[in-house]
Amino acid sequence: MTARVAIDLNVRVRGDQTYAGLEDVQGTVVVGGHVEVYEPESGLTGPAEVTEVDRERRLVYLAVDWRKLHEPVRVPRPWLVVFRNQVWPWLKERGREIQSKLHAGSRHV
Repeated sequence: MTARVAIDLNVRVRGDQTYAGLEDVQGTVVVGGHVEVYEPESGLTGPAEVTEVDRERRLVYLAVDWRKLHEPVRVPRPWLVVFRNQVWPWLKERGREIQSKLHAGSRHV
């Protein structure tokens, strides 16, 4: 499984690299390893290579391929989620309408 690292798009060091705290790493990172970086605020994500792990300062340095940052691919919702969010509320409303009509009709008998 590829490690994920949260980054700040505004932080640049060593030319065109960035760094993040080890607390921002999900998974294991090793120098020369490839990781997925993501920026929590914008949702941008992309590839990077680990250039250094400074355990004393608790930092990981990354060579990010800035041109390949992109918005995450949205996975289509499973049918159950669509049912719960769209179909079920519609069915509940129709049920209320039917009950209301039945209740109104029973008063006239």
